[in-house]
Amino acid sequence: MGKLRRARVAAVGKQEDMLRMARAMLDNGDWLHEEEEYAPPETLERRLEQVARHARWEGGEFCGFLAEMISPNPYGELIPETCRLQVTEHPCGLWTALFTMDSEDAFQPEDWVKLHERSGRMPFFAMHAGEDFAMEKGGVIFTGGAYYEDWNLMGEIWLWLQKQYYAGRSPEEIPQALQRLDAVLAREWDQDARALLQSCLAHLERVQSAVRAVTADALAQAREAKDFHELFSLQAALAGGALWDIDRVARWRACLESDLTAYA
Repeated sequence: MGKLRRARVAAVGKQEDMLRMARAMLDNGDWLHEEEEYAPPETLERRLEQVARHARWEGGEFCGFLAEMISPNPYGELIPETCRLQVTEHPCGLWTALFTMDSEDAFQPEDWVKLHERSGRMPFFAMHAGEDFAMEKGGVIFTGGAYYEDWNLMGEIWLWLQKQYYAGRSPEEIPQALQRLDAVLAREWDQDARALLQSCLAHLERVQSAVRAVTADALAQAREAKDFHELFSLQAALAGGALWDIDRVARWRACLESDLTAYA
């Protein structure tokens, strides 16, 4: 078995954007033609149920989506039982779709830019990391029909995706894990384990603060002023909350604080 690569992708938009995305996913798999002559009204809920049903049929009971739903001819393969899709409505009026997945192949932005394009170009944001720290890792932003690499948080992304901040490790295991991390960072990076843990903790605080600022009023003001930069920033903040699992920030903060205590 090859080295494991892990990724999370978050799309953010209105309900109609999510419906457009779900239709594109079904169309990519050539399933839209199965519509009955007297099909019930098209809704996001019904389309997502169809996505889930076809994913289970093709990928097994734990599969939430298929690589073929992202692109009809994907460059990379996914491990079906690791693929999850969660679509959420937020109080601000926007929706997020969170895709999580593992693969033995490198993350393929070319596959995802196609779904971004077919979803009316609603913004997509991704993070990915390989099992080994030296493997490719980082963020990707999909906007305007193109994608852009983001290398600002490579270490933080790796520690989150591949190690989950050492959640679930016993107190006896954590110091040894951090010693191994220090050895890896000494070869590959410009931080020690303590600095990386502190950076992860500070980043979670920033993400949580940014998510709190995404309100219906803030979005309305940005739209009224045609401040598209601010509107995109608010969308990015909401997507960041999904990517970094900010709903469980207390758990991840506690993990990082325990790691820092063990490092001392």
